[in-house]
Amino acid sequence: MINMMIFLTTIGIAAALGGALVVMLFRPLYIVLVDLCGTDDRAALWVNFLGLVMVLAPVLCAGTYMVIWPYPEDQMLFVQRAFIVAMFDIAVVLMAIMRTLLRWIRDLEFGPRNQAPEKARPEQVLTDARVETSRPVAADVAKA
Repeated sequence: MINMMIFLTTIGIAAALGGALVVMLFRPLYIVLVDLCGTDDRAALWVNFLGLVMVLAPVLCAGTYMVIWPYPEDQMLFVQRAFIVAMFDIAVVLMAIMRTLLRWIRDLEFGPRNQAPEKARPEQVLTDARVETSRPVAADVAKA
């Protein structure tokens, strides 16, 4: 019975950490995603998906920690270690989300990284190489 209480406490702490993260980041992430996605519906879909990931990732990580390592003598030490593992997982999830968003923003501003440069058409090259002869040159002005 004590092991079940420790298990539920650890899972509850991990879920509370993920829920607090979702509450803190929901509105700013929604604003960024509306700008990137273009519509409110798409942004809502991605914010809800990321919220689910931010809650489930620490819960799954803490649960995995509890299955892999046996319970120590000190239950509070076990809960503390599971808490640290859940915090580490939250940091990894946030870095993955931010890396994806930064790549997406960069591609929108500067174009995709692997895109071939646009080739110049021959008429563009000719127009750039033409020299205007209608302007007076300094030597012509001196002769006059």
